Amino acid sequence: MLEEYIDGVLKQVFTLGHDVIAQTDVTDPQAQANFTLLSDGHGSTRALLNALSAIAQQYAYDAYGNMLSGTGLTTAATALTSILYSGQWTMKSGQQYLRARFYDPASGTFNRLDPFAGNLADPQSLHKYLYAHGNPVAFGDPSGHFAQGKRM
Repeated sequence: MLEEYIDGVLKQVFTLGHDVIAQTDVTDPQAQANFTLLSDGHGSTRALLNALSAIAQQYAYDAYGNMLSGTGLTTAATALTSILYSGQWTMKSGQQYLRARFYDPASGTFNRLDPFAGNLADPQSLHKYLYAHGNPVAFGDPSGHFAQGKRM
């Protein structure tokens, strides 16, 4: 279990397995805000199921994590969960917190210099702002330090 507090008040409880499995909004117990997260192979949340196993919201992303719009799809600003692209915490603005720094899917870059010096044998790692070597289909960067191959 992982709890999210905002201004010292408990807001949500997340159930964890290998990834986030479910979330419960504890601010209004009568609202029955218990959701199960459905993820794709990339780890991105694609849908939320309510307590009756009906789809509460659906999400779609481009390769860099920009939320796509369309019939039945939800934006980051109106999402019922903050666990979105690649299973990472996403702010209402769409930026993702990747532990070492924030990632902006709109530009495909991080908001500040990479603290990882890079690897001379891997020239793409020397770019201090680039997300996932500029190839988010093949790589991810969950720590905000360096690209890693996707889990398949």
